[in-house]
Amino acid sequence: MVQYHALALLYDIKRNDRLALQKVLGQFTAEGQAPPKSPMAVCSLIRYTGAALVAHDQDMMVERQLLNFLNTCLRHKSEMVQFEAARAFFELADVEIKRNPRQAASMANQTIICNGVYDMSSAMAVMQVLLNSPKPVVRFAAIRCLNYLAKTRPGVVSRCNSDIEPLLSDSNRNIATLSLTTLLKTGQEANIDKLVKQIQTLMSDISDVYKLDIVRAIRSLCIQYPSKHRVLMGFLSSSLREEGSHEFKKELVDTIILVISQVPAATDLGLLHLCEFIEDCEYPALCCRVLTFLAGHVPSTEHPEKYIRFIYNRLILENAVVRGAAVDALAKIGLAVPSLRADIVTLLETADKDNDDEVRDRIRLYTATLKDAMSPVGSESTEATEDLEVLLTEKELPFSIDALYDSMLAQMSDPNTQDKEVDTSILPTPEAYRAQMREMEVERQQAMEASAAAASQGAIARMGGAKPSTAAGGASETEASTGSGPRGSGNGAGNGAASYGDAQQEFLNALSPLISSSDLGPLLHSSRGQMLTEQEAEYRVRGRKHIFKSYLVLEFVVTNTLEDVELDNITVKLSGVDDNGLFQEIGELGIATLTYGDTASAYVVLQKMDGGIHCARFGACLEYTVKEDGDDIGYKDEYPVEDITLTIGDHISPRGLPPGQFRQGWEAMHAQGGGETTAKHILGYKTLEQAIKGLQTSLNCEPCDGSGVISDETAARGHTLLLCGTFAGGMTVLVKCLLGIDPSRGCLLKLSVRAKSQAVTELVARAVEE
Repeated sequence: MVQYHALALLYDIKRNDRLALQKVLGQFTAEGQAPPKSPMAVCSLIRYTGAALVAHDQDMMVERQLLNFLNTCLRHKSEMVQFEAARAFFELADVEIKRNPRQAASMANQTIICNGVYDMSSAMAVMQVLLNSPKPVVRFAAIRCLNYLAKTRPGVVSRCNSDIEPLLSDSNRNIATLSLTTLLKTGQEANIDKLVKQIQTLMSDISDVYKLDIVRAIRSLCIQYPSKHRVLMGFLSSSLREEGSHEFKKELVDTIILVISQVPAATDLGLLHLCEFIEDCEYPALCCRVLTFLAGHVPSTEHPEKYIRFIYNRLILENAVVRGAAVDALAKIGLAVPSLRADIVTLLETADKDNDDEVRDRIRLYTATLKDAMSPVGSESTEATEDLEVLLTEKELPFSIDALYDSMLAQMSDPNTQDKEVDTSILPTPEAYRAQMREMEVERQQAMEASAAAASQGAIARMGGAKPSTAAGGASETEASTGSGPRGSGNGAGNGAASYGDAQQEFLNALSPLISSSDLGPLLHSSRGQMLTEQEAEYRVRGRKHIFKSYLVLEFVVTNTLEDVELDNITVKLSGVDDNGLFQEIGELGIATLTYGDTASAYVVLQKMDGGIHCARFGACLEYTVKEDGDDIGYKDEYPVEDITLTIGDHISPRGLPPGQFRQGWEAMHAQGGGETTAKHILGYKTLEQAIKGLQTSLNCEPCDGSGVISDETAARGHTLLLCGTFAGGMTVLVKCLLGIDPSRGCLLKLSVRAKSQAVTELVARAVEE
């Protein structure tokens, strides 16, 4: 146990230093080096080695050394160590397929992993031995591991089928079920009938988790062996008639729908199974799903009339939601099958007195549409009826529903257009609408910059800066000459702020539960995003700083990258806020729910105690409730992220100038009595290219007149970097950096900053020291 805890402690100390961790693993896994005596310590070492191999950031020699260590562990005397080593190889095989999804089919039968470096046949042989172990826990671990591998490499696992089949009669139900699902994933067409009979004996004694796994395996077999669809569909149908949870029934319905879509020969049989299911379905949502599917596929069958009875029964026996779905289904079938229109109209008229308003309105509308469709050819048909017929028969609307909502909202808010009909012909498609939303998200940052031109400069005036009236009234002559007014032109900024006002209002509305927009005041500046996690992390977090006169709003943009995991009640806890007395936390706004692939923002509002401009560093940690697939309760967890830093550069937005305008602005700034600060520094950069890139990052300014690139002529004698930016509140900042490399002292910098405010120049000059 001492070795186990010592190794765990050493790993925690070195885990954030890749080279140090690689050195530690190299010491323990070197050829000829005796491994720890404790099997538990060896298991930990195997897990650390596997994690290092999955990271795939070692050179070839180190990778071979780690693989040789895992291969040696397969011959360890402890079953626990053997299993852990074999599982590490299986995880590497799974990761390799995830990294190369296009080659998944070709890899399904291969035992070669790690780009051809290693053959995991030895690991498979170890698992075969463990399957025959007298210990139930060892057998369970082995079959569970093979079951996991069968998802990506069924051909490899099929070599163990002879050892797995005896486990079907294992006294432990969990082992028997895992054996069955593994055989289903790797099974051949000849033994499908035998496996289905075995399933029926196990279904009543296993949990829903294993039932779902069995249904997914059945789905794969139906697609792989279409000739066996009757046997497999019969099992799915019998399972639908038994008691089960909503998730289990939903998986069964989804499987039947997928098989119907992929195997045309199964259409009639699958539709009948679905019709029988809705006769006794206790879940309205599933019933509506099936009715919608029937409406789309019944018209294409040879005898669509035999399904009408099942749908009509839903119209007279179910609740309002299901009755509405049944009316929709009958109407769509009637429009698609002319021979059934008269009968369907008769059926709909029998339910014309439904006690639900929406169902009754649908029946009358669809009845009128069908009667109009039955009128003789050449008779007049209203344009509204034709449009309705198109909408009912089309699978997707030709326009975005969200765009329709926005259009109706804008129309109702204008008294002059409230009585006009909505013109759907001008609405964008769903793809075009989503593209517009992405553009608006990009323009959100531009909206922040545009509104900063008219913002109050109280924070700068407090430190001896320019008068607020200058920023509020418009750009000065100096700013006009350098093109540093709002968005680079005079009146263009006001128009830009007006056009982007909605995006800014949404941001303020999000903060309204914590603080009103009047208390916040105008937004001075929003910084660019700062990644607080690795790009490959399980949860990606990006931080942004929104700067107001007396407040600082920290935005944490969180993305959930874990499949089958839902995060609830996400909040951000800051540390170090009260350390220097410069800020006080007002409150926080969390994220209610974040499913896989979703992105949302959490906020923390801080008040500036003296209203000034300061640098700070805050520790941050996400706290949330994790709900995995099938778990309704979940458990609380936390996820530390990198510190979020507030720098002088966060108060500056980069701004480019036309060629030649930097020199004019530099001279004009001096002539008008603006402030200037000069400082000398010795920087830690080894080359001028690194110094240029580092200064751009720390000052967050844009190079001017092509000074961001070093020529061969200037590299020998030094380089002059010209930078321009806009300080929070709309004030132009010009920076001149004289750079040179001294062999004895390193990189030398002479920094000159000019702006209208002396206080601003001092602040910008300090940014290099951070």
